[in-house]
Amino acid sequence: MRENAECPTCGSLERTRLLLFYLQNETDLFSRECSLLHIAPEDSLKKIFKKSKNINYINGDLNPNYADEIIDITDIKYPENYFDFIICAHVLGHVPDEAEAIREMFRVLKPNGLAFVLTLINKNDIPTYEDPSLQTENERLQAYGEKDLVRLHGNDFAERLSREGFKVETINYTQELEKEIIQKFQLKQGVRETIFKSLKN
Repeated sequence: MRENAECPTCGSLERTRLLLFYLQNETDLFSRECSLLHIAPEDSLKKIFKKSKNINYINGDLNPNYADEIIDITDIKYPENYFDFIICAHVLGHVPDEAEAIREMFRVLKPNGLAFVLTLINKNDIPTYEDPSLQTENERLQAYGEKDLVRLHGNDFAERLSREGFKVETINYTQELEKEIIQKFQLKQGVRETIFKSLKN
């Protein structure tokens, strides 16, 4: 574990704290009645969203031990135009049919709804790399840096989201914050922290 990466109080990592800070300060998620779908929820965020009385909060994962509902991101059992917001952090790199997952998020979002997507981005400025022939954990670890990834996203990730209809804004939020805030909350801007703000319009 990186030094000061995990909060001793809530257990959150840097990317989770940065995302929460962004949502609190740059969106109206906490200030109006809204619905939120949280895929593969982080425990620290899940606790906060559950306490927020204004949010109709749905969280899901393929593994029932990690979420309140079993939800397959490639087959979301909710109607079209249902959610105001979606959070999908570090999920799409693990999903074999990424395009279908993105289409499903687009489908269940309301018009003008927002999906906040994070993923591991290749630190080298190159496109997404994926090789379906890599089947073993060791092969994937060598190729992608993590044994359970099926691709390593690159500089085309925003374009991959936009193919399915999203209007995407790439946000490096740490660059907008004061140094005192960054130090206090031990935030960082690395290959895991970029927020892809994806609008359905």
